[in-house]
Amino acid sequence: MAVNPVQAQSKRCCLFTYFLASLACLMCFSFMLSSLAHAQSDASSIKSESDKTGSDESDFDEGGFDEGGFDEGGFDEGGFGSLDQIELKTSSLPPPPSPLRIDGFIRSQWASWILRPWDESWAKGRQNLDLSAKYKKDGWLLTFDTHVEYDALYDLSDADFDPVQVEDYRMRYIPGIQSISKRLSLGNMSINLSTGRQIVTWGESDGLSALDVINPQDQREPGVADIDDIKLAVWLSRLQLSQNKHSLEFIVRHEGHYGILVPPRADYSPFNAIMNSQSDMIPPALLAQINSKELRFAHESEGVSADTQSYFLRYLYRGEGFDLGLYAASLLDVQGVIVPPKLTDFLSLDQKTIELLYQHPRYSLAGMTLALPMGNWLIKAELVSSMDKPVNVGEDFNQLDVANIDILTHVFGVTYSGFADTNLSIEYQGGQLLGSNKDLAFFVPPNLDILAMRASHTFGRERFSASAVLSMLVPQWSNPSQLHKPERGGLFRLDVSYRVLDQLKASLGYIHYLTGEEFGPFYGLEEHDRLFAQLRWDFTVY
Repeated sequence: MAVNPVQAQSKRCCLFTYFLASLACLMCFSFMLSSLAHAQSDASSIKSESDKTGSDESDFDEGGFDEGGFDEGGFDEGGFGSLDQIELKTSSLPPPPSPLRIDGFIRSQWASWILRPWDESWAKGRQNLDLSAKYKKDGWLLTFDTHVEYDALYDLSDADFDPVQVEDYRMRYIPGIQSISKRLSLGNMSINLSTGRQIVTWGESDGLSALDVINPQDQREPGVADIDDIKLAVWLSRLQLSQNKHSLEFIVRHEGHYGILVPPRADYSPFNAIMNSQSDMIPPALLAQINSKELRFAHESEGVSADTQSYFLRYLYRGEGFDLGLYAASLLDVQGVIVPPKLTDFLSLDQKTIELLYQHPRYSLAGMTLALPMGNWLIKAELVSSMDKPVNVGEDFNQLDVANIDILTHVFGVTYSGFADTNLSIEYQGGQLLGSNKDLAFFVPPNLDILAMRASHTFGRERFSASAVLSMLVPQWSNPSQLHKPERGGLFRLDVSYRVLDQLKASLGYIHYLTGEEFGPFYGLEEHDRLFAQLRWDFTVY
């Protein structure tokens, strides 16, 4: 469809104006809040000085040089007067903190495709509002977090977006942590009970943990944010027993929630590349019929029922020289396995929408973690045995099937903090198939070698921070000259942030994708390098 150049230019101007307006609003709110805080602080200081001055003048008037200070009981009578006449004045104590706290932040996120034409370069114009309310009293803690986002790109851009992508990216409400907990004491043992939507992190590794399987993730933009920033809260019930250096935790995940996935025909979907690679083998009439369908992902075992319950058990020892963790779980696979649709669904003239079904079978795992600090070094390790884990098998997408395997996954990481204001870390994950599973033809092998490296540095009185992340799936160890081209892709991300004010932070970053030749999460992302910017304003309501 041809686009009116004047209309296109007008929309681009509107988008740029919206960008400037959102930044201006955040700056105005930040300066208003900062000015209000300084005004309150100055008023309190003036009042405090006034109180001090008033008390000093009163002392001089009532018992100074003229009226009974040194005259009535001073040097002439052998002292400073009777101690019984001295009135001790205690300074007023600040009021106790309120059990209720309400705060949040507004975040403006913008991004541009680097390798695409100018009229297709806008990648994001998302505005976010996060609110958090906490009430804490007598061992009770009530938490209610919520997130609302709106991406102006889908209203102002001329691009022809997939309808499902518009639904998932344009406007969204995401519930955060919404829970109630009670802390009890029984002798020297602490007991904590909680239920509601929660986020619980398992494992010791920072980015490649094989044990962090409790919470799903928002996967709409792979690699753009750290793992902790994309976790989604789910309904959990949790019992924690802690005594000295030991703790025991039992968790029930009630909800079948499997995250927010990239829609099949969205920008970041690897399925686009699969369809394009096979388009030459499909007759044009059939290809047109396939492209006319709306593709969506669907999940089995969603919601809350007797079949969606998952169970987790963890023991932790936090010692002086090392930390040890033992884990066991029976859970529904959050990642899931996909069931390809039937060809007749694509050929049907009446069926406009086709669902790509994800199944989430149950499997078991047992694991162990170890953290060992050694001066400026921190060594972390994980060993996880997964039994009857579901995986997709088949040499290509048309031959997909589901199989259950046993696999032993190991993770090893090292962090060094010997340089001032700098952290360097590297992590490696691999796996070994057990039994006869080695003979299966995997669509994506579950025992891939993954390498992740990270460097972070703060400077300028901790107002500036910079970080770089490199992650590769199946590095070509045997060919060092091709190490920058991992077989199944990877990414490199660089970002810098500056804290303009205590409550205002600006960030700028760049992400580059290594696509690789084999299917993986970064397959087909040849034109997805992005430059992104962010402005975040934190505020307190009460």
